[in-house]
Amino acid sequence: MQRFIIFPFLCVLVSACLPQLDNTNNDTQTVTNEEGQQLDAAIQRLNGLWDGQLDQTGALRTLIYNGTVYAFDETTGFYGTTTLNESGASVDMNLKRYTFSNTEADAEQYVTGGSATTHYLSGLLFPTTTDDDTMVGDYETSSTFGSFVLNNDGTWDNSSDLAELEGLWTATGYELYITSVGNQLAFREISSTVTGCTSTGFINLIDRSHVIYEVEVTERKNCGGFNVTDAAGYATITSDGDLEFFLRKNSAMLFSHFSRSTTAGGGTTGGGTTDDGTTDDGTTDDGTTDDGTTDDGTTDDGTTDDGTTDDGTTDDGTADDGTGG
Repeated sequence: MQRFIIFPFLCVLVSACLPQLDNTNNDTQTVTNEEGQQLDAAIQRLNGLWDGQLDQTGALRTLIYNGTVYAFDETTGFYGTTTLNESGASVDMNLKRYTFSNTEADAEQYVTGGSATTHYLSGLLFPTTTDDDTMVGDYETSSTFGSFVLNNDGTWDNSSDLAELEGLWTATGYELYITSVGNQLAFREISSTVTGCTSTGFINLIDRSHVIYEVEVTERKNCGGFNVTDAAGYATITSDGDLEFFLRKNSAMLFSHFSRSTTAGGGTTGGGTTDDGTTDDGTTDDGTTDDGTTDDGTTDDGTTDDGTTDDGTTDDGTADDGTGG
């Protein structure tokens, strides 16, 4: 199943809410997560897109960026923070789990709502095929417990480029238009059905060396859920080249997923395919248009020189296959 992305809540300046690298301490660099907690920059070892499971079931898609965690599976969304103990390669997460209040599985759009359940996760950062590519551990809530496994999908070190996002993206029932405006991108999402769901906002670069973008949602309205103004979050490009969004405002989150449109503009001239299966574009071998006339300019009306109809058979009644002899 393909996946989606979440956004942190928008402050007066969106950049004030998103995790930032603090270079004021030259001895130990720190980052600040979305809860305002300063963490050692070593936490960036966890940055990336992770796929895994709780209790070895389902499909958990996770974004970790500078100590902040967004995740979702088939029924719930998660938001919270994580820490890393480098000396023991141990990872701890404190996540709020919200059930989905609106689900459009065909469009891969999921909205959270309602009260939260706190999940505490404790795990080990483990090298399976490369460094830091697996997290394995256990979780517990006030009423249950279990295990988890997360695997880094390997896309984090792909570069980001605003030009890569420009164009038309689609999901079932939705179209997302992205265009360049100055040094950022503007987007407009519309419903391709009669629901009237629409959203507007902007996308900016964070770090060209990693596949993550900052997203500002100006407004989303007339939708089945997540009707908000001034929300924020992240976008990323998956290993399949699809576009994911992780959006958030307070306890409301939206995870969504789009594929690049393959529809070309305009129509083409032609009569289908030729006998060898190639496309007949309606032109002759010299590139001119086949207008149905003979070489002398008269119309080819399908009759023979003696005025009788050419029915496609030879004189002996067998089919004329167009070959000589």
